[in-house]
Amino acid sequence: MTINFLKTFYYKNYSVFKETRTFLDAYIIYKYLNFEPNIKNFLEIGCFKGAILSLVVEVSNTQQNILIDPVMSRIKKTLPKDMFANTTLIENKSDNVNWNTFPKFDLINLDNQSTPSNDIKNCFKIAHENSLILLNQWWREGMNKSRKILKTNGWTPWLKLDQCEWYSKKTLMPFINDLINTGEITNFARIYKGSEDDDCLWRISAPQALYDNVRLIENYIK
Repeated sequence: MTINFLKTFYYKNYSVFKETRTFLDAYIIYKYLNFEPNIKNFLEIGCFKGAILSLVVEVSNTQQNILIDPVMSRIKKTLPKDMFANTTLIENKSDNVNWNTFPKFDLINLDNQSTPSNDIKNCFKIAHENSLILLNQWWREGMNKSRKILKTNGWTPWLKLDQCEWYSKKTLMPFINDLINTGEITNFARIYKGSEDDDCLWRISAPQALYDNVRLIENYIK
């Protein structure tokens, strides 16, 4: 049985993660991990305190997780040791990594503030047609270059959340329709099509009241 979101390590430690991974971002990732059972390999560049890894470990049956970050002390202090069972921590800058040694990844999270465009180009080597790329902190200066690289190489900007944009070559409409039709997300957040001038095809946002008092979400998630 899949772990309930309210029982995840992320939610139980929300005060630790909330500044870098809002509950809305985390919950939609959680829903995708439940919707897509074939995620076996996860790569994260810039893991900070490990919010996404904690969800991947608890929800998906991943065989290999690789995290790249020049400072691993933060995630080691935050997550329990058993969450690193299938995880390789590479304490280095992504530019210094040998990308040719990596397998193909199903889920890639890019949260590198220094060289996001270089990371994206390198990720093309280790992504496949059904991979999902999360481009984090989309509001940062220079991210338009990263968006252009993704779009030019056939990656569709499907979804924009608080802190990340979702890119995939495959259609994410089955997942988006599932979010809409099950109704749970629409009880506490708004999901809507992006405008013609928007960066992404779909957006999801939640009212400020839920961020001020995240326990309100417990009224909607069972």
